[in-house]
Order: sequence, then structure tokens, then C-alpha cells
Amino acid sequence: MPTLIHPSHQPEARRTLLELLLLALLWLVLLALPPIFPQPNLLLHVGLETLGIVLAGLIFAVVWSAPRTSISRNARLLATTFLGVALLNLGHLLAHPGMPAFVTPSGTEKAINFWLAGRLLAVLGLLAALWLPWRQAASSPRWLPLLAVLALTASFYAWFLWAPHTVPRTHIEGVGATPFKQAVEALLIGLYLLLLLRLLWLWRQARTFNLSGLFGAAVAMAMGVALFAQYAGANDLFYVRDHLFNILPYLFLYRALFTETLLAPHQALQARTLELEQARSNLAREQERLQTALDASQTEIAERKQAQAEREALWQQLGDLAANVPGVLFSYRHDPDGQPRCLYLSQRAEAVCGVARSLLQVDVSALIARLRTRDRLRLMRTMAEAELLGGPVHTTFRLPHPERGLRWIEISAQPHHQPGGGVLWHGYAQDVTRAHTDQEWLRLSDKVFEASQSGIFVTDARRRLVKVNPAFTEITGYPPDEVLGRSPKVLGSGQHDPQFFTRMLDTLAQHGRWQGEVWNRRRSGELYAQWLAASCIRNESSEITHYLAVFTDISGLKAHEQQLDHLANHDMLTGLPNRRLLRDRLQQAIAYSQRNGSGLAVAVLDLDGFKPVNDAHGHAVGDKLLAEVALRLREVVRADETVARLGGDEFVLLFRENHGPLPLERVLQTVQEPIWVNGLSLRVGASVGLSRLRADNASVEQLLQEADQAMYQAKSAGRNRCVTYNPSASKQERAEAAAGAATRAPALPHNGETPP
Repeated sequence: MPTLIHPSHQPEARRTLLELLLLALLWLVLLALPPIFPQPNLLLHVGLETLGIVLAGLIFAVVWSAPRTSISRNARLLATTFLGVALLNLGHLLAHPGMPAFVTPSGTEKAINFWLAGRLLAVLGLLAALWLPWRQAASSPRWLPLLAVLALTASFYAWFLWAPHTVPRTHIEGVGATPFKQAVEALLIGLYLLLLLRLLWLWRQARTFNLSGLFGAAVAMAMGVALFAQYAGANDLFYVRDHLFNILPYLFLYRALFTETLLAPHQALQARTLELEQARSNLAREQERLQTALDASQTEIAERKQAQAEREALWQQLGDLAANVPGVLFSYRHDPDGQPRCLYLSQRAEAVCGVARSLLQVDVSALIARLRTRDRLRLMRTMAEAELLGGPVHTTFRLPHPERGLRWIEISAQPHHQPGGGVLWHGYAQDVTRAHTDQEWLRLSDKVFEASQSGIFVTDARRRLVKVNPAFTEITGYPPDEVLGRSPKVLGSGQHDPQFFTRMLDTLAQHGRWQGEVWNRRRSGELYAQWLAASCIRNESSEITHYLAVFTDISGLKAHEQQLDHLANHDMLTGLPNRRLLRDRLQQAIAYSQRNGSGLAVAVLDLDGFKPVNDAHGHAVGDKLLAEVALRLREVVRADETVARLGGDEFVLLFRENHGPLPLERVLQTVQEPIWVNGLSLRVGASVGLSRLRADNASVEQLLQEADQAMYQAKSAGRNRCVTYNPSASKQERAEAAAGAATRAPALPHNGETPP
């Protein structure tokens, strides 16, 4: 035992091994007995199963309710696992033959499935708890393992109750256990053997937990699985012994966890209390002894030697105390002859000053000479004023350190004038370089915060504004006194639904940062877009203490994007949709008409007589004429219909036929009316080809091609008229119309882009 089991485990191990020996004898007897019991009573089954469920629940309750500082992460993981085991045992109880139907009819196979799932969860929980490094539960999340176990347990319930047909068979009435059940039991036995090997290995190391209790629980569980592998039905001895070896492991585990989470911390607290009481008693006796020695030193001159020894001991204690002070304690005398002499220096003098303590005690003037001229003069002037006025000195100077570079040293000292002349200084010096650097960084951060061109605001954990920079006020229009203490919702525009901000806060909590586009309102009510980058500020306990947000006004950029989008999708001369936008709207109109059964018509309009006007009066006049025609066409069509310019003097009109008759006559009439440009009265006509949406032409290219052919027929028929495409026309007529249309530029490229 000394070689196999570490001494720290031996008292508990002896007791556990003795109990396991007795349990093994009982196990062998039960294994050898024939099935001598009649069919068990259902009430007895419910009682035994309920006892097992209660014990498994107690395992969870004991650990979960214990203080986080007194338990390990592994114990909490183990207890959480056995909460899942208790729930699966409850499913086993409810699924047992004779119990009322639980979602699906109760039966032996259903009960076996829940039992096997509980045993598998138990051994996996033990393995995980014993393989993970032992550490305090306070440093690990509490709810994550609980949610994981509950999710796994719920998955088993869902599988067994709502998809039982997908569960491999484990028991067949009249036949017995299936190969799948035997394979699962073999897997469980293998896992328990692996668990026992891990426990034996941990037994050889110093005690961190009650491994003996876990060892007993693992062995008892393995015995129970071995007995269950011999299961022959619910009418014999197997029923009673399986319940017995289902309860015994919980007793071992409950004892181990109760000892570690409640009993052991309580005993340690009692021992610590006893030590404190003893220390308090010793301290009282020591105080009494010191008081006696002090009284004796005042009344008995003969005990001066003893008093001197006590003073030396006290001096030693003072030296030990000074050695542990972060800075330097010193006694410095400024003699009347002007020479400085160092009477005492604590042990950290060399670390702070970079000069050997022995050298400083001999000649401190060399250290003073190393100071920068301005710092040295200021220090000497301050000390001279303090000697004259009798006040303390508290100042800071820079000291070059041979290894650590330039350091900031803070000194506090009090002068004492001596009867024989000179001044004795008692003081304390410490290296404050880090504090000085931190202060400089704070000042720099404040300057950056104030000078940033981006708006910055900081909120507390409850998301109330606590600080804003000048750029915040410049962008939003809100001065600090109107927003500090309020929620950033004061900037809200109402353009985002509540889920938008919920997702933002969830991302901040999970990843610590979020960025994206947000629409807000200025103090004046103006709506504007901003690019916002937010992040969490956490303390040493990873708790969110503040939120930091930096934002930039991108409303100008958004306006520029809209302008570029308009230029990309509209004709520069007329402002009408161009080929790209026309294709998109036509595709949407076709889809809408197919969904709703409404009519759709596409008209291609080509001006008659435009080329003579353009040749006679120039392109400037021609462009103004085209712009006026575009304006008139927009007035003819309805708001949900489209007028587009394909190029030159060719236009496309997109009509929805659910509004009534098409205004084609009005289109021709409005184009023919005189147009005044630069004092000239100009007249043009229009040839219009119309195509209606049918089942066999539901594509952008087909509709435009048919309308273009009909427009060619209108021109061939004498111009200044509208012709509707006739799908029943003769092949020769359609071929002539197509040949005429082919001599023209295609109405719309196949890819929807303007051709070069």
C-alpha cells in the first residue's frame, strides 16, 4: 500500500477497500444465485428507483449549494453530471412496465434505454472530472456545464420519446438482450476499467480530492453494469440486485462530495479558528511579557543589559521591516561644515538608486552629483528652505539608474535641528516612475480624447453616458450637460427595430466589440448616418464596467453613394432610367404580373423627324427637345409605371394594364404638340410598338424584341402611329419586322448593361 497509494490517501483508501471487499462478496453471491424471487411488486420498484433518484439529486444539491471557494471545478462538473443521471433515472422509472404511458407506452426496452443512457452519462462525467486539472470552481463558469448536461439529457429524452423508431433495439421480448445492448454494456465496462486505471494512477499522487470515494463509486457502478448485463427479465432476482447496485455507488459518491465540499472545509475552519485563538492567547501573553520587561527596565537599573538586548532585538525587527518596505528609509545629517553624511539606509537603497549601499553610506554626495542640474538645484533649494522654516520636504526628481535608465524618485523627509548644530533628516524615498508614466499616459489619453475628430462617448455598465468629447457635441449638437447621465437612446432615430440593438448588445457581450452603420438624429432633428465602433471595458473579474463607442459622421459619404447610384442607373440628359435600371424594373414587373395575374405592356417609342431637327439646328437644340419629350412622357404615365431612354431618340414605356386602357393615343398626341426651344417651334412625331406579356414571352429580351418589331411595323406603315405586336401574324410578316428591327441597335443588351 505505501508504494501503490500515496500516504495522504491511505486512511480513506483502507476504509473504501474494506467496504468494496464486502461489496464484492455480496456481488458474487448475487451473481451466483438463481432467479428465486417471484415477480417484483411495482411499488417496491418505484421506491427503490425513487431512492436512487433522490441520492443522485442530493449529490448535485450538496455541491451546487456549497460556497464556490470551497469546491473544485471537477466536483461541480461531477455533481452537474449526476443531476442529468437523476433525470435519466426518472425517465427509467416512468418507462418501466406497469407505469402509465409517458408520451409513448411504457415497456422493458424503453426503460433499458433510459438506464443505459444514465450509466453512460455517469461514467463520462467521472472520466471528465478525473482527467481535467483540479482547480477552484470560482475560476470557471458555473452555468455552462449545467446547461450542457441538461441539453444532453433533453436530447436523450427527445430521442427515446419522440423518435423511438430510430433507437437501436436493446431488448426483444422472448429473446432477451440484443447485440447492441451487449455492445453498449461492453463499452461501459471498458470505460469503467479506464476510469479505475485513472483512479489508481491518481492514488499514487498527493491528495487533492477524496479519490477513495470516487474509486468506490466507480467499482460499485462497474459491478452494477456487470449485473445488468445478465438481465433476464423483470420477474427474477436480477430485478432486486440491479436496484441495489444502482443505489450503492451514489452512497460512495455522496460521501466523497459531502466530505470535500462541506465536512472538510468545516474541519479546516475549526482548525484555523483554534490556531487563531492560540495565536491570540500567545499574543496576549507576549504583550504582557513586553509590558513587564518595560516596567522592569524603568524601575531596575541593574537590568540595563537585558534592556539593551531587547533594544537590539527591536532594532533588528526594525531592520527587517525596513527591508520589506518598497522604498528606502534613511537618516541623513547635514553638518554645520556643509558635508552630508548618511547615518542609515534601508536595504532597498541599492535597487532604487543603482549604487551600492555601502558606498552611499560613506559618500552620499556622489549620488546627489548624478542628478540633472535643474533637479539638483531645485532639491537643494527646497531642503534649504525646509531647514530654515522647519517644515517637511515632499518633492520629486529624476535619477539616472545605471541599469534601468532614467527613474523618477519621490522623497518625503522631515528636518530636525540638532543641539550641536546641523540638521538631521528622517525620510522615505521611493521609485514612482511607473505612477509618473501612468499619469503621463492619462494626460496624453485625455488630450487624444479631446482632440479626436471622431465622436467618442463612454457609458457605465447600465449604459448611461458618463463622458463625451468635443467631436461628439460637434456631430450630434448635444452639449455634455444635456446628455451625461442619460441613455444613448436620446440620439436614436427610430430607424432601427429593437432587435437591432439587442443583437448589438449580444455581440458586445460575446465578442467584446461591435461595429456597423447606425442612423441617428442630431439635436436639431436632422437624420444622419454614422459608422459606429463599440467595445466593452472589463475589470479584473471580467465584468463589464463601461462601454466605449467611437463614431464618424458618414452622411456625406452616403449622399455621394446615392449620387453615384443615380448616375449609374439614369440617363444624364433626361434623368430617365437608363438601360440598366429599365432591365431591373422590367424583371420585377414580369415577376409581379406572374404572381398576381395582372397585365403588363411594354412600348418602344422612336421619334419621327428628330434627325432633321438635330441636323438643322445642332445637338444643343436636339438635346433640349429630347429633354422636353422625356418630361412630357413622364406626365403621361402613372407613378408606378416607367419611362426609360435607351439612347438617341428611342424611349421605352412600361405600363401596368390593371389601371384601365393604355394612354397610347395621349402619348402620340403629347409628342406631336409643338415644342419651343430657343425661340424655335419644333414638331416631331412618334412611332410606337407595343408588346403585351404572355406565357410564351415572359422575358425581358423577348418583350423588348417584340415591341421593337411592332415599332418597325409602325414606321413602315407611315409613322406617327402605334402598332401592337401580333403573335399570330404570318411568318413572312414577322420575318420582315424582325429584319427591320435587326438593322437597328438592340433594344437592350443581354447582360443588362449599356453597350459601348
